[in-house]
Amino acid sequence: MGLTEERRELTEDQQQRVLGKVEERGFSCGSCGSGDFRVGAALYVGFLFLSEDHDNYVVALTCKYPDCHTPRTGIKLRGAEFLR
Repeated sequence: MGLTEERRELTEDQQQRVLGKVEERGFSCGSCGSGDFRVGAALYVGFLFLSEDHDNYVVALTCKYPDCHTPRTGIKLRGAEFLR
């Protein structure tokens, strides 16, 4: 599996499911505390670490607050939570 197969661009529906999980978990930006994010690509990490489930992804998030000093973060989700 190469990097292009591990990194997935998400559809609009998948992005909305990710944002739903962000809200459900009360996830917020570690820098400014905002909960408003733009969703990026998902990176499959289930094969990288023995402690990870085989269905785990890290989904890139970018804080939408314009003055945020560290706007890039990510949320770990199971593929079944957002890829359908």
